Amino acid sequence: MYKDKFSEWGFYKNLPREKAQWMLNKAEQRKDQLPEPKETVFVCRGREWTEEVLRNKVKGAKFEGDLDEATPQDTTYMTPRPLNVPSPGSARTPKEPSIPAERWTPTPFSGNTQPRFLRLTWNGQTLEALKALRNSAHELDREGDFQNAEGKLREVLAGFENLLSPTHEDTNAVAYELATLYAGHDRMNDADLVLNWMGENHVERWGPNHRKTQTHFLRVVDLFNSWSRSNDAMTFLYRVLDALDKHDSVGTRRNNTSNFDSPLVAQAHVGPPHIAAQQPGPEYVASAVAGTDDPARVDYQLGLARSRTAAFDEAAEPLLLSLIEQCDKYPERLNSQILQARCALLDLYQRLGDDERVASGLDQAKEVLEKILPSTKKTKHFLEACIKVAELHVKNDYCQSAEDMFQTIGCEVEDTFGIDHENTIELLICIGKIFQRQNQWDNARPWFERALAASMTRNGLQSTMTKRLEAALENQRYSVTALMHEELESIVRSSSLDTPWRG
Repeated sequence: MYKDKFSEWGFYKNLPREKAQWMLNKAEQRKDQLPEPKETVFVCRGREWTEEVLRNKVKGAKFEGDLDEATPQDTTYMTPRPLNVPSPGSARTPKEPSIPAERWTPTPFSGNTQPRFLRLTWNGQTLEALKALRNSAHELDREGDFQNAEGKLREVLAGFENLLSPTHEDTNAVAYELATLYAGHDRMNDADLVLNWMGENHVERWGPNHRKTQTHFLRVVDLFNSWSRSNDAMTFLYRVLDALDKHDSVGTRRNNTSNFDSPLVAQAHVGPPHIAAQQPGPEYVASAVAGTDDPARVDYQLGLARSRTAAFDEAAEPLLLSLIEQCDKYPERLNSQILQARCALLDLYQRLGDDERVASGLDQAKEVLEKILPSTKKTKHFLEACIKVAELHVKNDYCQSAEDMFQTIGCEVEDTFGIDHENTIELLICIGKIFQRQNQWDNARPWFERALAASMTRNGLQSTMTKRLEAALENQRYSVTALMHEELESIVRSSSLDTPWRG
């Protein structure tokens, strides 16, 4: 009975002989392809199958099926990279650049000719069903079932790509989860393919200079650092900067990707091979941002410095000091970057164990915040940077200074957005969670109470957010995962396709 069911569901431990024969035939066809013969590697049910393995399985049997039949839905194939060429998402500079012949997609049947705005289901799945499948994938991963977790996440990613868009926040979130899943199982090439796919989508949709594209590139840097690939992260940012310079110099249109060699679009681009070995000094940073008030340019330089910091490299200090000096020239335009650079400098001092410079840096960051906060334009991005400065004071037991800053920031948040705006609620909760993470519930409670009052006014007494905050005050802990099942269903029903899913 179990075998019958496994067959019905399409589950199998070993590759069926008929499918192996089809794969081997496809590999032979691609070898004879003109003018460019290609090697082939297959992926079926999350497992990779090489031609050598397939030959051992088929053992000389001839293929008896339709040689031109369509690729099975659970199977995809690609041209393997040479061993000395890194994956497209990697920042390593290849000796012999090569672009994969087949573009990676979440599933072999991701594409759909039906107009996207008419789709209500994809592959028989509604949006709600895909979100439930996503939760199931997370549970499988926690249980150690990598293959099924991978398959479900790829299916969810393909569904979100088609029902939402390739660059929707939900789609991005699942793609980052899939890349992280691969990285956690030491499949960095697969992780990079996912990031490459995302980079292509962002450049095609928004162009290289759009903030959403830049945010994705910086997220890639964060992921590289978290995967102990700080050198890749640093070199990757060099390549982004160089590609942006090239893009600007040829005057390409914002949404034209044909001349933009994005680090996640093409393997062969940017700069000389020795660029990865260059050690950026203060002069380099000063020249890179001198005379510009472009936040994106400074953000990338900050990313370079953070990559150095993650590697415990003291060379990050002059870079950050140069950035701070440059940012101080444009306090209105670069207000967030001024604070972010000082936070990065504090992070470096903490990693190096330099308590004296940590104490001095905290005082200087507080002075800068108090100086620019009253006079600069308040955006959510800037206020988040202010909160980060105060958070560092909490982490270093400068609690009174932190509380003073948080009170000032809280008032600015309410004045800027209104006492019951969604940004106000989010930022108040953010402050409360900072104290909660430090096991300081007495300091956290007032912020959750203010957020609760704002939520009652904006969302009503029966809203999920209001109930969540009430539960936090009752349990002395704010937790999203504490929602009941019916509350999750309520979120799904009430959320629109453009509202980021936070499940």
